[in-house]
Amino acid sequence: MHDQSIKILEHSFAELSIQDAIRKTKRMPLPPGNLLVHFNIIAKDVMSRLSRSLDSHKRDVISFFGAPTIIIAKIWEMILKNNDGDEKALSNKEHLLWALHYMKQKPNFEVFRKTITKQNQNRSPTKKTVMKWVWFYVNEIRALEGTVIVWGHRKTNDRGGDDCLASVDCIDCEFQQILIDHPIHPGKKMINKALYSFKFRGPALRYEVAISLLSNDIVWINGPFLPGDWNDLEIFRLNLLKQL
Repeated sequence: MHDQSIKILEHSFAELSIQDAIRKTKRMPLPPGNLLVHFNIIAKDVMSRLSRSLDSHKRDVISFFGAPTIIIAKIWEMILKNNDGDEKALSNKEHLLWALHYMKQKPNFEVFRKTITKQNQNRSPTKKTVMKWVWFYVNEIRALEGTVIVWGHRKTNDRGGDDCLASVDCIDCEFQQILIDHPIHPGKKMINKALYSFKFRGPALRYEVAISLLSNDIVWINGPFLPGDWNDLEIFRLNLLKQL
């Protein structure tokens, strides 16, 4: 256990050092080191494993939660600020990891609750508990959009005189099929063709995303749109064109 704690500390502070060295902007300060250590410990418990090296640990965390622990710690810090610093209202840092894992892997809730164990306990949480906190943190993360995704940030690291500061594209995200009333046969249902995505050959939602060319920040997000009704150019002309 002592060796594992030392490894976690080494992972955490090495990650802070690397990220601090490569950051291109100081617009958003790094999370405190003790918070990063704490999330590395919780991530290990939720994943039920500790990696042998820093690189493998980072890969495991990203594949399991969709983001490195330094980002997870920053998300927690920002959510806490949005809740006036009331940590009791946020219940448990572990629940944030549940939400991130759910968004990354999209597991069935019944299956999901059996793959995780409550901290310091040898039992799985109930489906009701998992659903409650997953959706709580999904909404809390969604509320950070206005703070994190800012159109003006496309000028970060601008050297002056650059005409092109951002790239834009649309991304389709898989979505469940929704049946709608059949227009000709009353009482019958049919699939909603407006949800059809050629990328997945099935139902999806389409989002428009713009990224700063000079800092890699996501500076614009728009959606969702129905891929069967909206192509990329139509979505661009609707809102983003007016921002240029």
